[in-house]
Amino acid sequence: MENSQKATALFERALELYKAEKYKKAFKLFCKAAELGHAEAKLYVGKCYFDGRGVRSDVKKAADNYGDAAVLGNADAQELFGTCFDAGIGRDEDPERAFKWYCEAAKNGNVAALNDIGVCYDEGRGVVRDRAKAWEYYGLAAEKDNADAMLNMAYSYLHGDGVEKNGQKALELYDRAAALGHAGAMYMLGTIYRDGDIVGRDERAASEWFKGSAQGKEPFGEYEYGMCLMYGRGVAVDKPRAFEWFEKAGICGVADAWYELGKCYLNNVGVDKNPSTAVYWLGNAAHAEHAGAQALLAECYEKGVGVARDVDKAAELYRQASGGGRARSE
Repeated sequence: MENSQKATALFERALELYKAEKYKKAFKLFCKAAELGHAEAKLYVGKCYFDGRGVRSDVKKAADNYGDAAVLGNADAQELFGTCFDAGIGRDEDPERAFKWYCEAAKNGNVAALNDIGVCYDEGRGVVRDRAKAWEYYGLAAEKDNADAMLNMAYSYLHGDGVEKNGQKALELYDRAAALGHAGAMYMLGTIYRDGDIVGRDERAASEWFKGSAQGKEPFGEYEYGMCLMYGRGVAVDKPRAFEWFEKAGICGVADAWYELGKCYLNNVGVDKNPSTAVYWLGNAAHAEHAGAQALLAECYEKGVGVARDVDKAAELYRQASGGGRARSE
């Protein structure tokens, strides 16, 4: 069997194992196919290194393999290699080289790269800023069902950023992106129906969109769906489930979720009371300048709840919560 045929056979078997989540076996076969010069196998070796599937995560090795596959003309690898330079992942940040690889990927048919090029023109990253060209590339990507491009266009319409403000067009683009399964678009639709600025306020519709977003692992969607469950906004109250969604969002760094977790642990809501754990979450949110968390944490320090009593610390937190005003006293 010629090397190219052998490489293809190895890659196809590796891909079957990868899809079956048998990552260690898949990684070994991807490596063997890559050694025989199979470009897509090199791409998947990079993905395995990046995600830590079947091998210890190593972003530099991921970038190395993306680069090898990119040089061999794999469009998906070219787009990912551009992202490495764009975000400084496994490579020094280099917007110009990122833009070069995005252009190469787009030329070879990668749709995501069209959106990437739009972002580069929009922000002036690696190229002279040109809003008209940004919009052109967003449009090209959106025509090919790239949901990220739809979100970029929707944002512009929603805020009148570079185009005339048009909430209805924003709504239509978010709808299209949500239909493609984009969790971020579902979150935005949830906020639109929650706030009622573009369409009539509809808490039930908002909760459904937040639920879809949360199930798609969008952290802010997880938080918002937790709020729906906690306070009965468009859905029946279910405080234990609300707590679970706050926890998921909190793990992802959503400061509002940290505040809600602190309140849950402090007040025995949806979880067993645990003042010290409450202080931990409130501390995280307070550090992120969440005024509500600063005030509630101040009370904990003032009264010695979940933490050693410290009136000076309490006074400092009260000042922070009030934006530098005088300390609260009782």
